[in-house]
Amino acid sequence: MTTKKKATTKNTKKTPAKKAAKKKVTKKVPVKKRAKKTVKVAKKTTKKAPAKKKAKKTVAKKVSTKKKIKKRTEKKPSVKKVKLKTKARPKVAPEEKRFWTNDGAILKDLFDLHKELLSMNKEQFAYHAKGELNHFAIWVEVVLCEPVCAKDLKKAKTQKTAAKKVDDALKKYK
Repeated sequence: MTTKKKATTKNTKKTPAKKAAKKKVTKKVPVKKRAKKTVKVAKKTTKKAPAKKKAKKTVAKKVSTKKKIKKRTEKKPSVKKVKLKTKARPKVAPEEKRFWTNDGAILKDLFDLHKELLSMNKEQFAYHAKGELNHFAIWVEVVLCEPVCAKDLKKAKTQKTAAKKVDDALKKYK
């Protein structure tokens, strides 16, 4: 038994070196995976020597003995679309809206007004073109739909200037 006591006493008495050796237990710690770093390496460019020119070989092409058959299609003559320029004509007043002068002449459009202005006397012109109430200008603006000509007729003081203004308006139709 004495040996047992010694064994037990040996177990109870531990040296500091043995304690340290016994305590050194390695724990498994999960290792973090490191991402691989990609490193770009610049490629070195080297100049290549120009390729030597090779002499081209001429090869005779084989000529086929077959005749080429062309499909015949009738060509239609090309037709150009041409817009015919038609001269615009001045508006013609309907029968119930025609201009009646005080001497009995009936005017249906700007052409008739121009002729009448050249042939009428001063009294007739003064009757129809007095002050702000200018019959010619009102008729031309409302019935014939020529506001520019009507504005010019309102400004005209004499027969000749009125005839010239109407003639200027007719030039776009000639």
